[in-house]
Amino acid sequence: EEKQAELINGTSSFKSEMTTTQGKIDTLEELANIASVELEHISWLKGSFCFLSSGGSCPAGFTRHYAAIYGIYTPGSDGGYWIKPATFGNSYVSCHGGSCSSSSAGPNANLYIYSCCK
Repeated sequence: EEKQAELINGTSSFKSEMTTTQGKIDTLEELANIASVELEHISWLKGSFCFLSSGGSCPAGFTRHYAAIYGIYTPGSDGGYWIKPATFGNSYVSCHGGSCSSSSAGPNANLYIYSCCK
């Protein structure tokens, strides 16, 4: 009988802890839903501005723009080249006419800019 009483008390405690835990889970789910709704209604700063884009489209209210400059002459004072290829979202700098290590690229660079503006 003593073991049976311990088992009943243990089961009762377990059920109580499970109820408390479920209540905490429910609260966290409610907070997550509120945060999600609030994130959907965040507005961008007022005024006109642009930022570099990443991905195929811009947020609502922004227009995607593209510009490029090909064959920018960039000779180095030491006879080398001043081109460091890099990517910024969809925008990037590259060597013109080949890889930066090939002589066919010469000291020329390409600049591609993708932005979102409002």
